[in-house]
This record gives sequence, C-alpha cells and structure tokens, in this order.
Amino acid sequence: MSLDAKLLASLAKLPLGQVAISSVTLAEIEHGIQRRGPPKALRNALTQVLLHMDVWPWDAAAAHAVALKLEVW
Repeated sequence: MSLDAKLLASLAKLPLGQVAISSVTLAEIEHGIQRRGPPKALRNALTQVLLHMDVWPWDAAAAHAVALKLEVW
C-alpha cells in the first residue's frame, strides 16, 4: 500500500473535524505543489486529503495566539 493510500485510510477512520490544518499551512502546501511543475498527481492527492480535514482560518485571533507562543519559545 502506498504512503498516500495509508494516509487516506488513516484519515478515513477518524471522525470529521478531528484533523485540521491552518489556511497558512494549506497555502504553503499549495505553493510547494506549484513549484514542482505540472502538479496533477499532487493536486489530486491534496484534494483527497482535504476531504478528510478542516482548514482553519488564519485570522487576527490566530495570529495573536501564535505571537504569544513565540514569546514563550
């Protein structure tokens, strides 16, 4: 079983809303896909993964929370 298939199988076992990424992370992934050239296979894989997770907005509250965390690190 390919890594993509294993990831999708693992995600499918989780309740919807259990896994999420931020919109900033999604933007970084999208940028990486575009840099690799014709991204059809990667685009399809990302689309399949996103069906199983939420994308959280990056708003002022999120930026503030991260800024506070960075001060602690």
